[in-house]
Amino acid sequence: MITPPDGKKHVIWVRIAKTGSTSTEYTLRDCRAFCTLSLIHLYKPGTHVLACDDLNKLEAHGIDVDDCWIFTVVRDPLQRAISSWRGHTSFRESSFIDTLRNPPKKPRVNLEGPGSIRAKCYRNEGVCHCIRCQDSAWRHFSRTQTEVCTVDGEFLVDQMIRFENRHADLLALMHRIGLDASGLPERHDNASRFHERPVVGDEEARLVKELFTDDYETFGFEDPCSKSLKTA
Repeated sequence: MITPPDGKKHVIWVRIAKTGSTSTEYTLRDCRAFCTLSLIHLYKPGTHVLACDDLNKLEAHGIDVDDCWIFTVVRDPLQRAISSWRGHTSFRESSFIDTLRNPPKKPRVNLEGPGSIRAKCYRNEGVCHCIRCQDSAWRHFSRTQTEVCTVDGEFLVDQMIRFENRHADLLALMHRIGLDASGLPERHDNASRFHERPVVGDEEARLVKELFTDDYETFGFEDPCSKSLKTA
């Protein structure tokens, strides 16, 4: 059993791509406290942490966001963009600067729920071009972390964990909600890498700042145009 803080009914983890989400999931699984929206029919409030990749999906599953205590892990937008570019198959043939100049956009089709399309994967020179993979590229690279956590213009996260401190802070959070996480090892994501780390110059820093302005304002990460980050 878990104990949602502040008298809430549910504990929601907003799962944001490229923020150590796989290691966070495994840590929750180690405590037998992980559930997804796809398994909502098996979910009982007060027993699991419910993972959600978009707070706007909760209502469709019969969950009132006002009944939820919500946490997420956030990451410096520059480092998150680099990680996505290095590891996502959609960017195998693109340089980092070209990906920033032409970031993937959200497909204008329904990929979930009633009437959704069933997109088959097709490849050209090892790169997938199907709509579903385009959507994945958008979620991993272009979509801001702020947007994932916002409903009707309101940012609704009760606790944010920084990527660089995620293991210690996640264990403390789990203790707060009544889970015994003592002795759990730190897990690391083992993502594929198609590129070496890029050199981040003035233009790359400017484009990152423009693309992820909301995240820099919401989370207070250091300006990517600052000299100290140019060699990140």
